[in-house]
Amino acid sequence: MAYITQQQEVWQLSGELLMDNANAVLSESASLAMDDQLTIDFSNIKNIDTSALALMIEWMRRAKLEFCQLSFINVPENLKSLSVLYGVNEILNVK
Repeated sequence: MAYITQQQEVWQLSGELLMDNANAVLSESASLAMDDQLTIDFSNIKNIDTSALALMIEWMRRAKLEFCQLSFINVPENLKSLSVLYGVNEILNVK
């Protein structure tokens, strides 16, 4: 199971972010604030699959609609590699 919490301008992800629970994380994130700036931190993710890319793209869409500057930090190396493979690394600007 994956969890998402908000601490000021940071959304902290934890647990296992997999296809089985990606929709639940997306639904849960809908109630979290996206102010002028937001950082989504992957440092506490233990396991991840390609569904995380879909979440990241959806969060980027929402951020654009809400005029929020969004960044991703501590993205696991395997997810960075997948973002390159799928050609979305530049729009996601992962760090």
